Amino acid sequence: MMNLARKIILLFLGILIISCNNLSGPESTMNANFEEMYSNCQMNTDIEFALKQKTYYLSEDIWLNISNRSNNLISFPEGYNVQIWTYDHNLEQWIEIINDATYITNPGSQVYIDPMKDNIPGFRSFGIVPIIHKNGPITARVVVFGSPIKDGVLTDECVGAYTDITLLQ
Repeated sequence: MMNLARKIILLFLGILIISCNNLSGPESTMNANFEEMYSNCQMNTDIEFALKQKTYYLSEDIWLNISNRSNNLISFPEGYNVQIWTYDHNLEQWIEIINDATYITNPGSQVYIDPMKDNIPGFRSFGIVPIIHKNGPITARVVVFGSPIKDGVLTDECVGAYTDITLLQ
């Protein structure tokens, strides 16, 4: 009798765990939509954000750091392909936030992040200037992406990184 009760309890717990894992709430919809937007890009593997803070005031300069943890040089076009997004839970879609930063390089030139060397990742900083017309804290997802250079050849592979930050007025 004790074995049967134990089996019933284990069966009930198993069903409960499986049910909880299959729930799809706003967070899973948000992440699924984001993954679909960047389905051709390998995110947060070769490149990652190295942030000292996650909350920024719009009235201050916002500087973000990215690091290259791969063994390949990573090439970016001017401006690192920076995109800033916020998720609208009512519309269930990502809305782009305008980045008013001006990135100055020679026309058509590339920006590079050195590969990892002696367990030290290559590193770059860049600024963003989000234009927001909404009061209150806003969670923004900042995205960058580029292409690795392998054996001296720029590939058509996409590697990128994203991070969530909070923006305050």
